[in-house]
Amino acid sequence: MLLTLLWQCLPAQTQQGHVRSLGRPDKKSKALKGVTIRVKGEHNPVLSDSTGTFSLLLPGLKNGDAYTLQQVQKSGYELNETSILGQQQAFSDKVPLEIVMVSLNQLQADKQRIENNAYKVAEKNYNAKLKQLEEQINNHSISEEKYYEEQRALQEKFERYQTLIDNLADHYAHTDFDLLDENEREINLCIENGDLERADSLIHRLFDPIDVLQRNMDALAKIDKQIAQAKGMIEKANEDKAKVLKQQAKDAEYLYQLYTIALARYDDDKAQQYIETRAELDTTNGRWQIDAAQFFSSHLQFQKSIVYFSRAANLYRQAGQEYELAFALYGLGSQLQAASINNKEKDPAAEQALSESVAILRRLVQFFPQLYNKSLGIILTNLGEEYLNTQRYEESAAMLKEAQEILFEVSIEAPTDENVYRVCHAYKKLGDLYLAMKNYSFCRIYLNDALIYSKMLALRNPDYEYALASVYCSYESYYYEIKNDENCKKMFLQAADIYRRLAKNKPRFYEPFLASELVKQGMRMIASIDYSDICLGNNRNEKDVVPFFEALYYLSEGTNIYRRTVTLDPTFDVQYEQALITLTYVYMACDADSGYKNLEELLPRWKSYYPDCSDNPTFVNPYFSDGAAQTEFYLTALKYQAFLCFYHDEPKKAEQYAQIALCLNPSQTDIIPELANALLLQGRYAEAEKVYLEHKTELKDTFNQRFDVLGKANLIPKKHQNEVNRIKKLLQ
Repeated sequence: MLLTLLWQCLPAQTQQGHVRSLGRPDKKSKALKGVTIRVKGEHNPVLSDSTGTFSLLLPGLKNGDAYTLQQVQKSGYELNETSILGQQQAFSDKVPLEIVMVSLNQLQADKQRIENNAYKVAEKNYNAKLKQLEEQINNHSISEEKYYEEQRALQEKFERYQTLIDNLADHYAHTDFDLLDENEREINLCIENGDLERADSLIHRLFDPIDVLQRNMDALAKIDKQIAQAKGMIEKANEDKAKVLKQQAKDAEYLYQLYTIALARYDDDKAQQYIETRAELDTTNGRWQIDAAQFFSSHLQFQKSIVYFSRAANLYRQAGQEYELAFALYGLGSQLQAASINNKEKDPAAEQALSESVAILRRLVQFFPQLYNKSLGIILTNLGEEYLNTQRYEESAAMLKEAQEILFEVSIEAPTDENVYRVCHAYKKLGDLYLAMKNYSFCRIYLNDALIYSKMLALRNPDYEYALASVYCSYESYYYEIKNDENCKKMFLQAADIYRRLAKNKPRFYEPFLASELVKQGMRMIASIDYSDICLGNNRNEKDVVPFFEALYYLSEGTNIYRRTVTLDPTFDVQYEQALITLTYVYMACDADSGYKNLEELLPRWKSYYPDCSDNPTFVNPYFSDGAAQTEFYLTALKYQAFLCFYHDEPKKAEQYAQIALCLNPSQTDIIPELANALLLQGRYAEAEKVYLEHKTELKDTFNQRFDVLGKANLIPKKHQNEVNRIKKLLQ
């Protein structure tokens, strides 16, 4: 009773608010009547009146305390900024809460208008540039090769621009023109007219994203300091904070405009800067974190994507937004899967995120099956793949079969290309599962289903050719397992042909897939050939010789593609290293100088794996069974490269490689001749003589043999010939 009386005695705090429509270029916003507003934790909603005004009774709150909106609803309208739901609001008995909603009919009309205008401008620019190219080729001012290169680039730019129009139209349709000054209004009108170049120019003159981030951070820091230093200024500080947050939302709009324009101009670096600045501008806005995460995900920057998906998941968990949380966890789990693809031990956090996402969607599906079935099927596929990667085959089968059944039903109800692809992907993963279990009959059944779906997709929509290539890759592994070399190679060639074609338009995304296929096929072919006789020139059997050089070609091409890829993104660094290792094995077995260039790339990076000459490496490439096997190869490669350095007039490098080998394994005396010769050919006679004398007894023959090899190859400079002769006498 006392607690009840105390609660009743607390002052009744009221948060005033106003709800209005979205301001458009041709008409001002208007107050909205009959909008339902409900606060989280409160059972009774309030309605806005004819002036759009409403009052929220929040007992016990004081200025600055947080509250959360759970529902804002009106028939025919939606929130212009959906993140307002679940986002903490600061209570104020003086600053009203403003809510903006947009008419669904108006939203659709605006988006359609923007799309139409954008397509017209894009087609106009495309045709003008194409005409210019035609004039240049007719006037012989450019070569035919340059003409086709420019034509392909122009076509790619036009196609990529088309993919951005929907996003840009949606962004424009949600812009509140009531808050824009004349300069800002002109920018948005340029976007409406499809004039991205002028919009970009105006925005750059008016807006610096770095200044925006710094300005907001400085303002918020100043306000927080005011609150901490003077309680008497708390109300003024909270009013200022509300203004800063309002400016923050406005700045975020411009950052997003810059981002979409940068994407349209194919400037990924600027696009990254803008979308990341926007996410950092307000780290409590889950939608902004998701947008940044999806940008980095699409550019295969897994670690950054993980950061933003994690942040979004934490925000949605605190806000109790279940579906948004499930989506963020799915993104997080998928990126953790991709990031750990090169590791022998999988990251358990990937499975945890995907499992939680599945659990949430199972609950939601019970009430809204049509809304959430597809999402559940997609995430079950990923979870089944995670179980497959960790060799938990029974659990993987359960997840993948359930996913396939759900996605099949979804595709029957809505047979869109995207839905059909999801079914195809589930069939493929089931085929991969049974291949791992060596159940070849079931593997063939599921891969055949996947092949049927993927061929159908690729025929009616070339954008899904990658799905067909992926199925060919699985079939290739199937035929390799059952030792059907002819069909294995046939599948490889078909997959490589698709990836090669796709890589011409999107090299950054598809070249790693092409490189993976080339290297995999090269490694398989090399493993099946006894190439020692071929290297020595003793094998004249075309049956072995032709496949050997074909395998070398695949390995070399794949390695070169990986080399080009990792300069842009280190994601595929481990696969690149594996390709280098395979090529190096072959070249060392063939005693070929071709291995010199590869080892010059490989050995410096491997030195970092063995700090302070420890024989326990900090990283073991999955190519090797364990650290000992990798160390054995490393020592062999050091010795081989030290010897090759003499052929490249690099005695100093030969010395360095020999010293590393001796540091790792002091008992490896077969590297001593390379060390001694390296010192001698640098003119450091006294140091060399000491090494020769110390190991004269056990290595005399090897020393003389090395001198003979270097002499016959004319690798002993005349200026050091007398010193070499003195050492030879010393050894006698």
